[in-house]
Amino acid sequence: MQRERRFKMTVVDWLVSERLRRGQELLESTSLSVEAIAERIGFHTATSFRQHFEQRHYVSPRGWRRTFVDVA
Repeated sequence: MQRERRFKMTVVDWLVSERLRRGQELLESTSLSVEAIAERIGFHTATSFRQHFEQRHYVSPRGWRRTFVDVA
């Protein structure tokens, strides 16, 4: 409890943040499906990953990926 107040982030919040950070990396650097990424980073469902991702970044995982696709 003391630690949570000091850092203002719970362990669960930190874990979700780390999972989303890794999800971003995979969206940017692989062609894995959103479902495969969700499973790989530890979300129980792709829906859960999508909801957390959109809540944090205001864009869907698919929309995020489009930003990094080479439009050649």
